[in-house]
Amino acid sequence: MSLLQVDTSGIGEEEIARFAAVDLNGRQIKNVVKMAGLLAADEGRNGGGGGGVLRGEHVERLMGIATEGGEEGGVIGGPRLSW
Repeated sequence: MSLLQVDTSGIGEEEIARFAAVDLNGRQIKNVVKMAGLLAADEGRNGGGGGGVLRGEHVERLMGIATEGGEEGGVIGGPRLSW
């Protein structure tokens, strides 16, 4: 099993600040970042145009999935997002 190496240069300070405003616990943050990294790596391998660079849209997509579900929380138990 190899470690996942992801280029995070595609995420800017404004996006990080916006993501930081979402109320998620450490486990949820770890899961979102890990899944977003896997998504970026997969797109890079399959010619998805991103070249394996983690971008804000990857994190945003996964945070959206994680927070769907209304009051009960989403797939990984987070609050609903309202960008």
